[in-house]
Amino acid sequence: MNPIAISLAALVVSTVSASFTGYVLFHDRPRVKAKSVFHSGWEGSEPSVSISIVNVGRRPIVLRLWRGEDLEGNVVGTYLQHPEGVTLTERKRYDMRLRKVDLVATTPGDDVLVRSIHFEDTLDQLLEIKDIRKNLAHLWES
Repeated sequence: MNPIAISLAALVVSTVSASFTGYVLFHDRPRVKAKSVFHSGWEGSEPSVSISIVNVGRRPIVLRLWRGEDLEGNVVGTYLQHPEGVTLTERKRYDMRLRKVDLVATTPGDDVLVRSIHFEDTLDQLLEIKDIRKNLAHLWES
């Protein structure tokens, strides 16, 4: 057999193998999607913002706390099911609903009116929530 043909076949096989390995590694990790929705109040209920978080990856992720920040950059945090947090396995979802009263925290320095929210996992990585600033602004205006 021609040595060039053997070399080309080996190159094709190794390229396919490396591509497949990269694909598997990319999908075999925790990946989280988070979104928020504003709900205007109706008769007998308060306006609120709901947050949904779904692990769309293959590996579990543990959400430790949600942290809120006001316009001046002051940060407050609330643990989720302390001390172990919330474990999201593949396709598992976590939902929460926040009202205005849930977004006011009293600290030694001052009151913090939460205008932005992030979730933090056990690796101290922050999770962005789609449209959270916009929806919290709607909530504070209502």
